[in-house]
Amino acid sequence: LRALEKDGIIIHCTDRPLPIGCVHGAIDWDRRFEHMQQHSGEHIFSGLVYRHFGFHNVGFHMGRDAITMDFDGVFTMEDALAIEREVNGAIWHNVPVTVFYPDAKARETLDYRAKKAIEGKLRLVRIEGYDLCACCGTHVSGSAQIGMVKFLSAKNFHEGTRLELLCGKRAVRYLSDVYAKAKEAAVMLSTSEDNLAEFTGKILQENQRLKTKISSLQEQ
Repeated sequence: LRALEKDGIIIHCTDRPLPIGCVHGAIDWDRRFEHMQQHSGEHIFSGLVYRHFGFHNVGFHMGRDAITMDFDGVFTMEDALAIEREVNGAIWHNVPVTVFYPDAKARETLDYRAKKAIEGKLRLVRIEGYDLCACCGTHVSGSAQIGMVKFLSAKNFHEGTRLELLCGKRAVRYLSDVYAKAKEAAVMLSTSEDNLAEFTGKILQENQRLKTKISSLQEQ
């Protein structure tokens, strides 16, 4: 066997048949749980977007750094931040996350999200009070296990909106990194982190004033 790494995943390859017998497999639990956090956080976010705006989640990708979600409608940064606050409220309330398989009769009475029509057995994931979605992925058992969500960006995409989001451990790592960089910049500028934007604005204004003065002196 030889080991290859692709996108942070270790893949074991062989150039000959494996011997017949027992094979032992183990889940990388840290990686699995991180994915569970991302997926469950996305469910609540998408469920609330659907409730408040009627937009459908038509695309979802879990990247190494962040997850992206594509919605078939346009909304603002302020709208996304409002949804973020509501999602974190759902996390703090620790609502249950359950999976069930409704029969054909029960399906007719359920208002659930799905990207396409589903034939045969249906697996629904319910986050109590926030979302009901057809999904075959892995999820946490209670919303508190998501930890937190942090919305990063929104941009127009194919007549809709593409959002970037972080959940759980990823959100904590990102905010810790951003705070460390803000702290470093504040020390260099002899100000505080909460005053960094205002102080930087004043520096830019002064820089522009000096550029204008230098330009005038050069012209003279």
